[in-house]
Amino acid sequence: MIKAVIFDFDGTLAEKAQIPEQSVKAIKKYVDKGGKFIICTGRMYQSIKNRMDEYGLKGIVACHQGAHIVDSDTGNTI
Repeated sequence: MIKAVIFDFDGTLAEKAQIPEQSVKAIKKYVDKGGKFIICTGRMYQSIKNRMDEYGLKGIVACHQGAHIVDSDTGNTI
């Protein structure tokens, strides 16, 4: 199994700020099997965290163009 997948958020994972339901289901299934889900974005942490919460997604967030990396489960900076 692939140990980790990294997605850009705006324009890649999400189009028009919406994540397709099929993608959300696939990500949750992947994480349930032990995979690490990572989002990279230029957004501020709270902005992307709100989006992840909206879809019930958890994982690592590289925000501020990679300057701040956070575990969304704990809120701890990595």
